Amino acid sequence: MKTLWPLGKFPVLRDDARNRTVPEASIIIEHLAQHYPGKNRLVPADPDLATQARLRDRVYDLYGEHADREDRHRPAAGRPARATHAASRRRGRCCAPPAT
Repeated sequence: MKTLWPLGKFPVLRDDARNRTVPEASIIIEHLAQHYPGKNRLVPADPDLATQARLRDRVYDLYGEHADREDRHRPAAGRPARATHAASRRRGRCCAPPAT
């Protein structure tokens, strides 16, 4: 992994056709949308919708994943109910559509 991306983190995409290594899910999606468009768009064409999609992605990466990690790294039997509910509430808040 570190030969592709020195940080050794996943995900990472190696695009040999463009001689480029592309790290991080959000950037991979942008790269694929720009250089390898398919019949279904990965990023909305409408600039406002695209911004909302990027915002949701960033917020989930920064806050929602933490809630998932909290739940995952604790055995279910040893997980206090209040911690599980708090993580679930954070996950719900961070992934809800932004107010319009």
